[in-house]
Amino acid sequence: MPVSQEYLMQHTTKHVLLFIDLHTNIATTIAKLSLLPKKNIKQVTLFLEYYQHHFFVHHFLPSSLQTKLHQQWKVQLEQHIKPLLSWCTQHQYHYQIIYGEHAHSLEVLIDFIQSQHVDLYIKPTSYHEQKANLLNHNDIHLLNMCRVPFFICDTSTSEGEPKKNSQPTLNVLICVDPLPDNDMFSFDSTLIEYAESYFNKLPVQFHIVHTYSPLPETIILETDLVTEYKNHTKAMLQQRQEALIKLQQQFSIIKHSKCYMLQGIPDCVIPKLVNELYIDICLLGYHPHSHWHQAIHGNTTKKLIEKMQCDLLIKPNQNHKITTN
Repeated sequence: MPVSQEYLMQHTTKHVLLFIDLHTNIATTIAKLSLLPKKNIKQVTLFLEYYQHHFFVHHFLPSSLQTKLHQQWKVQLEQHIKPLLSWCTQHQYHYQIIYGEHAHSLEVLIDFIQSQHVDLYIKPTSYHEQKANLLNHNDIHLLNMCRVPFFICDTSTSEGEPKKNSQPTLNVLICVDPLPDNDMFSFDSTLIEYAESYFNKLPVQFHIVHTYSPLPETIILETDLVTEYKNHTKAMLQQRQEALIKLQQQFSIIKHSKCYMLQGIPDCVIPKLVNELYIDICLLGYHPHSHWHQAIHGNTTKKLIEKMQCDLLIKPNQNHKITTN
């Protein structure tokens, strides 16, 4: 199914917001930025996070030294990002720099994204960060509030010069889910449509995966119901496979891709598939939840991120409404 020009205009990446602090591996980050569709980038904003209200600084240094130290941090950040500025100049991108103090960076980011119409938010992982802490409470809140696509560059595996990808094409895994209207046999094509515009004209090999977790047979207490439940599960799986094939045939970019129907918990089976296929980027959907739902059930996307060994492109659901109280 060809993508209309109007749709491409809606999903074209124009304004990129890049999060940077003193721990960011700049060399590897620049290498990761090469994965972006350059022809669609018009504006790059560098968000430089610094620490002002550090306990030691605030309690043990006089105000005059505090001011000098804050200025020194900003100078170090500006020196730190010089290669990034050269990269922007080389590709003729318009760029600007904004600053955010660590304690208030979330408010600054949300206000900027909403007011400046950011199309893609990029956060490189720092070498000292753990995956489990990457998508923290602030990032979840930002996704809920702004619904902006979120690209997580995994730079934690390289402390020196970035390793060049020997493969001529990118391996991209798209995780598809059923439509949210309780129709378990029709898949949501939003991520595929986004991938079709985002990776337009880039050398990409797509892979499609859907996971399902049927209830265990042990919950069936009546023996005569076990066979009926097995038949029901088998029929449901067949219908999902047919729906996945139908979805694949609708889009030219994935028509020759391999589809995977995996049984199991997503955050267990998908990371294993990522490693087996040497995936470079995994495209995930994100469905915001209320704080109550988050506390009780957790979030599948967050659990996946903690175990993934690749870059992640998270596309929030634009139409899902939540209560943030």
